[in-house]
Amino acid sequence: NPKTLLDFGCGDGKFIHELRNTKINLTGIDTSKKSIEFAKIFTPSSKFFSKDITQYNPKEKFDVITSIEVLEHIHPKNLKKIINKIHKLTKKEGYFIITVPAKNIPTSKKHYQHFDIKLMKMVLDKKFKIIKVIGHYKLSRVYELLYALSTNNYISITSKNYQKFLNYYFKKKLEKSKPSKSRRLIFICKKI
Repeated sequence: NPKTLLDFGCGDGKFIHELRNTKINLTGIDTSKKSIEFAKIFTPSSKFFSKDITQYNPKEKFDVITSIEVLEHIHPKNLKKIINKIHKLTKKEGYFIITVPAKNIPTSKKHYQHFDIKLMKMVLDKKFKIIKVIGHYKLSRVYELLYALSTNNYISITSKNYQKFLNYYFKKKLEKSKPSKSRRLIFICKKI
């Protein structure tokens, strides 16, 4: 039951927008001024800052800090400084929740690296303890095919039945998987 949450790398604030009806005091930070402008429009009840997190010095600390698909965009030599800052911004007994692409998939042009449990432990550098790892989106040729069909530029499959099938299939067959067989990893970490 967190009272405060900071979304690091919040982009246009979609995650904060999804949480807007909770009793959590929500804050987002991102280096993109344009994204923060959108976030402020979509969720005016929350606080948003356009700045480098290492330069962010609020009076409060946070119960939870999230980083959703962000760490892979940061050069490895800069990660230690950022993790140290997130550690300082997290309350004692607070949590750091991270989602990143798994090493199981190729690194894209926009990413410096993808992660596994061993690498994440090194990145967290005794600042946070990993208490749970969740595999998300099972590696599967069926996933690749369904994803390609639903996102291609040539045909659009929008029937309600197809959408129902996709939702069912993803939730039942692909959404949860072993971390070693996943496309994405979710790390739930506690401040040390």
